[in-house]
Amino acid sequence: MPRAVFGYTRADKQGMAGLWAIELRRDIAAELRDLHTSMPGFRDMLAEKPLFAFGAAVDMKKTLAFLKKRADAISKSPYQCAFLREINEGAREMSEGLAQPMPPMLTDFRGALMVLNDVKMGLIPTGSGYVLIGTDQPQQWIDMAKGVSPQLAALDVKTNGKPVKVDLGLPGLNDLQVAAKNKWLGVSLGKKPTENMVKLIGTNPTDKVPLLVAAYALGKYFEMLGGLLGAVQQMDAAASAGTSVLQHLGKGLG
Repeated sequence: MPRAVFGYTRADKQGMAGLWAIELRRDIAAELRDLHTSMPGFRDMLAEKPLFAFGAAVDMKKTLAFLKKRADAISKSPYQCAFLREINEGAREMSEGLAQPMPPMLTDFRGALMVLNDVKMGLIPTGSGYVLIGTDQPQQWIDMAKGVSPQLAALDVKTNGKPVKVDLGLPGLNDLQVAAKNKWLGVSLGKKPTENMVKLIGTNPTDKVPLLVAAYALGKYFEMLGGLLGAVQQMDAAASAGTSVLQHLGKGLG
């Protein structure tokens, strides 16, 4: 990577946008370009103005093959510089590890998108958002989740795009929904996020999107911090009140 350039393409009261340009060897750049996959929601989620969002449109099977190829190349022709010996060792370990059979859930992974719309801090924090996972086998992910928690053991999610409510018995998560369709698995919290999630898993994107995307809203972030501070103050006040009551009870008993 002989050169990297960063710059802003927009900076106004609505927000900022920028990009990195990284120069690579032609063959490596071509291989990285081939790791992209199609992923819905990357462009649409910006219109939601989320508190935070992150997505990766990566074909994991091709990515593992790419890493194995590069690790093997370094092992075959290791760096001679003493400062780069750790890279040689890391490449050797990576090559050995990637030579082992990988679980289907990993090799079938085709990208993910996480959108956090908002968080309201209080004695019981609440929020809304959704997660979208691209996989050739969404049912395997559902079966794995059912084996992790007793509350999920009876979860019956069909790959028809219909959301199913999940009851984890946790305050603030009483509106959790799960749905699956095509090669997408979605989890959402909140009415509007569930609508967006159901819409996205029903799409069949064909265009390749950026490999990685991240977005955040500073205004919402500072609002969340203000709510967190208020929640801490409420807990401090409740703790002080509880201490005062205990002190009075102690004096009375004494």
